[in-house]
Amino acid sequence: MAKPFVQLICLFVLAWLSYPVSGMDKNQTILVPQDSADPILGKTSLEYYNGYLFATGRVDGSRRGSFIIDFGAGSTLIDGTLLDDSVRLSPVSAAGDRNITGNVIDGFGGSIAGFAGYTNLRWIRIGNYRWENATVRVVDSLPEIGGKEILGILGMDLLAQIPVILFSYGINEETAVMYFMADDNADRTRDIAEIPFGIVGSHMFITGRVNDKPVYFILDTGSANNILMTEVARTANIGIDTTVAAQFSGLDGMTITAQIGLADSIALESFIVHGVPFYVAELPSLSPPGAKRNIGVLGNSLLERYDRITIDFTRGVIRLIGK
Repeated sequence: MAKPFVQLICLFVLAWLSYPVSGMDKNQTILVPQDSADPILGKTSLEYYNGYLFATGRVDGSRRGSFIIDFGAGSTLIDGTLLDDSVRLSPVSAAGDRNITGNVIDGFGGSIAGFAGYTNLRWIRIGNYRWENATVRVVDSLPEIGGKEILGILGMDLLAQIPVILFSYGINEETAVMYFMADDNADRTRDIAEIPFGIVGSHMFITGRVNDKPVYFILDTGSANNILMTEVARTANIGIDTTVAAQFSGLDGMTITAQIGLADSIALESFIVHGVPFYVAELPSLSPPGAKRNIGVLGNSLLERYDRITIDFTRGVIRLIGK
């Protein structure tokens, strides 16, 4: 009997070489920082749809459209078909970066064809927050997600410029929203898990343990699910459901078949989470030559469990407030 397949799309974008809808109901609670000094630099409504975080934005020379908020992407990507003809492209970024693999970008399963070049945009606006003179990568086109057209993927090159980012997935009667902040002066009276992170190659890494085995996790809001390499799952004694398999693909278009596993627990510093599902697969982008093999991905299926997530780039910590 053939195994049933669960279909999903995972938009995790690694740069190893160069680097239904949540409505705005007026009766819903909006998470707002408590300090009267108001450290908010800007904010945007979010839409948690099909396992991804979307925000409405616009770039210079284009119409408004949907962006995926992706802390797992090292670089911001823009769909070239939506840019004005006057936008000029260059094979080299303003900082001197070059896509040394040619007309490709690394993705989950392999290389993403269609890299058109770099461009410097006068501005990118998400909600009421605006980045000026932003250098971005341009691709020929980006895929739709559940029928939703994507204008761009907002990556760490821009997100990490903001001192503090606070967001909610809009579950449990809260409005999905993201705040861009100068400091985190929010209410600390509730239980908070504070987890340190490091940035390596434009990606956020958290040191953790799966069933008491060490794992280096990439925090990735561009992934709908949590993922473990096959060898990591084996050594951590992850229970595998052999009756079900999953398939997912990234921007590279390659389909990857995964098994579905369940970890008894994962530990992030002193913070313990029980009963965590994982997709178990081999991902070439997570195991380049010389890289650590015990790597995993923490995606939205874990983060959505919490009322609020704060990423504090100034202090290098992630704060989770539970439900």
